[in-house]
Formats: sequence, C-alpha cells, structure tokens
Amino acid sequence: MTRQLNAENRTLILRIFLQGYQMFINLTKFELKQAAMVGVDRRIESIDRGLHSKKFTARTSYWETDIQGAAAEMALAKHLGKYWGFSVNVGKEADLGADMQVRSSAHPNAHLIVRKPDSESDNYILVIAHNELLYEIKGWISGKDAKTEAYWNKDSWWIPQERLNSDISILPQAL
Repeated sequence: MTRQLNAENRTLILRIFLQGYQMFINLTKFELKQAAMVGVDRRIESIDRGLHSKKFTARTSYWETDIQGAAAEMALAKHLGKYWGFSVNVGKEADLGADMQVRSSAHPNAHLIVRKPDSESDNYILVIAHNELLYEIKGWISGKDAKTEAYWNKDSWWIPQERLNSDISILPQAL
C-alpha cells in the first residue's frame, strides 16, 4: 500500500530514520478527522462527568490531549491492522484490543508514564505525535514490568524510551 506523504513529513521521517527510529504511521486527513471527533467527544463527556480537572496531563489544553490521544490510538491500530473501536470514556478498558493502553506525547524524548490505578496485566505503548498526521511507535512495556522501583518518580512510573520493547511484533496481542 502506498501512502502520499507531504514534503514536511518526508523530511521529518528521513531525519528521524537517520537517528535510528523506525515505526511511523501517517494518518490520512479522513482518519485524522475521525480521531479528532472522538477526542472532542471524550472531552465533552469528561466535562459533563466533572472529570476535566482530574485528568493527568502536562499540557495546558485538555482538548489537544484528548484529540492527540485518540489519533495515537488510531495510528497504532492502523499499524497493527486492527480495528479501533472509537471508544469514548470507557474508564480503564483497553484502548485497543483486550489489553493495550496507548500513551501519547508530542515530546520526542517523552517517557511512557504508568500510574497507580493502571492495571499490571495491561500492556502500555508509547506513541509520539511528530505533527497532526505523523506518529511514531516508540515501544511498549507490560504493566507488571513498568511498576518497578527503578522507574518510580513521585506519584507514577516513568519508563524511558530506551527501556521499552521496541519490537512491536512481539507485543502480546490479546485481541
């Protein structure tokens, strides 16, 4: 399958490829629009349920966080060739399949963050948003392996990218 990449994304992929990274997903305009609508629905539902002040985020825009998170989930599903359920505020249910929790960031060197209420039986995947259309899967870790003293940082576990399993093909996929 061929994908059209704009010049900015081609340049970004080349620069990152030369640094040794590899799992890129380019969303189409239609896919981005679908993910954005899911993100908007999530934000509105959170506001309605009074959850807007309880969400963990370093960003100033909860809207941006919800839209980026939904787009990252769609990008992972697209990469794996799996159906993405377009879920809105389903609590601690998996983002994809039976046990995959997607964590996203726009920061290229972001850590994957696992919090106390997160399940040890789930797998956590870090997806970096390079821009609105270009996503990179950095790796994954099981909840059990993440929740160790070595990664503890104040109130959560922060796993550096170099400690993630970079081979997404060995991700236990209970779909």
